[in-house]
Amino acid sequence: MTKTHRAFLIAAIIGEVLLLLGILLGHHTELYPIIGVKRFLRDSCLAVWAVAVPAWFTLEAMLFAPDPTTEPVRAQAFARGQRAGLYATTVAGAIIFAALGLSAPEAQQVTVPPTQAPPTPSGT
Repeated sequence: MTKTHRAFLIAAIIGEVLLLLGILLGHHTELYPIIGVKRFLRDSCLAVWAVAVPAWFTLEAMLFAPDPTTEPVRAQAFARGQRAGLYATTVAGAIIFAALGLSAPEAQQVTVPPTQAPPTPSGT
């Protein structure tokens, strides 16, 4: 692993952790004063997560993968590292999204208006 690859890898891990923290804690942080769009930090982090994580693994394979014909051992080690990274990212995302899904009913208060007026006593 080169120093450049290591630097990009550390930056990607820090970015992923920040995105996950934004997903977990950003449900009350509105971005309207910052970017002028009525969205919460959680929404933006989810959108970036959906694009950035697959893009990272694609770019990493394009930029840093060793040639399997000339360096088969390094290529296999790189592929193992990518599989481990994909697995860790998928597990972390699944745990956080499951926690969000399980806590969602408690986070929202829904009031259902009555569909009919209550019966009134007649004449008495």
